Amino acid sequence: MKSHNLSELKEYRNYWSDLQIEFWEEAQKSTYIRRKKAVDMYIDNLSTAEIESETGIKSGNLTKLVSRCLKIDPDTGRQYGYAALIPNRQLTTGTVNQESTKNRAVFTKLLLEHPELEQYIRNSYFNRNNKILENNISNQNLYIRFIEECKRIGIQDYEYPFTTDDKARRTFYRYLKQLNNENTNDAIRRESSNANQKYHSTGTGDRVREYPLVPFSVVQIDGHRIDMLYGVEVINKHGESVMMPATRAWLIAVIDVATRVILGYTITSNENYDHTDVLRAIRNSIIPR
Repeated sequence: MKSHNLSELKEYRNYWSDLQIEFWEEAQKSTYIRRKKAVDMYIDNLSTAEIESETGIKSGNLTKLVSRCLKIDPDTGRQYGYAALIPNRQLTTGTVNQESTKNRAVFTKLLLEHPELEQYIRNSYFNRNNKILENNISNQNLYIRFIEECKRIGIQDYEYPFTTDDKARRTFYRYLKQLNNENTNDAIRRESSNANQKYHSTGTGDRVREYPLVPFSVVQIDGHRIDMLYGVEVINKHGESVMMPATRAWLIAVIDVATRVILGYTITSNENYDHTDVLRAIRNSIIPR
């Protein structure tokens, strides 16, 4: 059994960008191609034996490669994706140094001096004015628009953000991440309708685990007591079939957290349900019917 949820991985992979490797050294290019192929085969649910045969990467290393792809890049707020497979690349830990703090302060000053620029970023990121034709605009494309807008409102080449090495790209990405965290309802609208539905069905607030993105990734089991009067046929000590009165029943349901669909259930007339009843409900939820 694979340690990662394949449905979620396929959803994540849609947002991973392919790298331009044409000018890499052959050794580095070969290693990257093997790693990427192995990760894709893993997500496409091929066996570890097939993956090792095709790429030479063993199952233990394969799991580590997939986990690296899922790590969050603190500069963009998104998963590293295939970029995590670059040979000898060290993934940053997200520690904020004094230089980045200074850059953020200068960026904040820029927005205070040009409030129309801040409004432009917010409206474009959340598409509030419906002027952005690209649905769920990427951080990179919005950054390009941001630079163009800076020129349009009259910011000169010798002024910030043009005076920094990366033209405030990293600071801009951090600002978008901050917008995303501070505007939860607007941020979820940028995602797919599927993710939007999950958000509104699971509520808000701090959670121990992340919200499930796809069906069948997280399930819960609930026991519901039903107060009722009915008869249960039992065999007495004389071997005779008799009806005995019962005053309650338990309904044990297996529920998909993302969609709230009932995957399976069982009913028991016992005074209290036990692990056997729970296992029956689980079995009912996974057998074909």
